[in-house]
Amino acid sequence: MKSILLSSLTLLLVFSSCKKNKDKEEVGGCTDKDSPFIEKCVDFDNGSCKYLYVTEVEVRAFPERDGSQAWDAAAVGNERKADLYGLIKPATVSSYNNYFATRDNEISNAVHTDIHKWTTATQFKLTNETWEYEIWDKDGAFAGDDDQVAIGTFNPITSYSASNNWIDIFNPNGTHVRLKVLAQ
Repeated sequence: MKSILLSSLTLLLVFSSCKKNKDKEEVGGCTDKDSPFIEKCVDFDNGSCKYLYVTEVEVRAFPERDGSQAWDAAAVGNERKADLYGLIKPATVSSYNNYFATRDNEISNAVHTDIHKWTTATQFKLTNETWEYEIWDKDGAFAGDDDQVAIGTFNPITSYSASNNWIDIFNPNGTHVRLKVLAQ
């Protein structure tokens, strides 16, 4: 009697679950891994994905000194402060072209506790991969003369917070970089 009841119950579950799957309406949504709004439980991509585009880059904090000396040790007064510029690109790309490079648009005499901001000349799409960032103190006409303030990597998709449209990146040396992003 128990085996008949168990068999009947098993058959009922099998047939009801098959019927449920057979009649299931497919659900569309975003399936692109490069979108922070990916939906895992959808059947097909319906074109609704939104992506992240950088609109501003901020340096919110950086070390006060270059090791034991001022950023521009040979200068005097305010000129001893850092002249910041930034670089951001995917780690798989060799050139900063088409991404973010501000060597020709540095922020002069930057105070380490102030917020320093660049608006991106061209918005660029962030993808689900490792990205590199570099913050530098411009010291001369050639990049080889410059002092590195911070360098690191991040993944914008896993770092993104939809509640504030920022991506915060923290470097162990105290540098804090923030990317303002537009989701579209």
